[in-house]
Amino acid sequence: MLVGASAINLLLGIGLVRVGKRVQSMTLIADGKHVLTDVYTSAGVVAGLFLVYFTGWLWLDGAVACLVGGNILLTGTRLVRQSFSALMDASDPQLLDEISRLLENHRKPVWIDIHQLRSWRSGNFVHIDLHLVLPRDYLLDDAHNEAKHLEQLLIHHFKGHAGVLVHMDPCQSPECPVCRQYRCSLRTTAPTQTTVWHRHRLTINKASREKQ
Repeated sequence: MLVGASAINLLLGIGLVRVGKRVQSMTLIADGKHVLTDVYTSAGVVAGLFLVYFTGWLWLDGAVACLVGGNILLTGTRLVRQSFSALMDASDPQLLDEISRLLENHRKPVWIDIHQLRSWRSGNFVHIDLHLVLPRDYLLDDAHNEAKHLEQLLIHHFKGHAGVLVHMDPCQSPECPVCRQYRCSLRTTAPTQTTVWHRHRLTINKASREKQ
């Protein structure tokens, strides 16, 4: 009876965790891990009984109970930490890496640089905020089109579950070395740097980057 109930709970717990991760629901993930904790507890009880029965070592029962209790505390601590980070809108390094790779793979020469990238999740919705550096001789309509193109790229990637705010900054002379617009009439310095848009570069602010 116990083994059958544990098997059903195991399948239920795994299913809840998988669905929770897919839809970014901390509630489903927490419920799933709670069910799995019950499974681990039941397995620990059965294992303890068998060990004591076959070895005669009564202390094994207490040792197994301590291991099961430690697992419950560890799981609970992780869930509290993840929930606290979500409530505080903490940045997600994996999410920032995903966005950085997307921007690098779809990078356009007219997108001179990006800085102050910020992103966080609220359930299954992603909030993205970034500064896009464009040529300073661009017309407002052209700059707006580039910002909309970048916005739609990000929204499409997250299947519509994203809100994107693009700040448009005009380029300045310090950006010339990384600019890929080789025929730019405003250029004061030849392009000398090949940059890769990774998380550590895109999340830093412009002033800090120029000091490096």
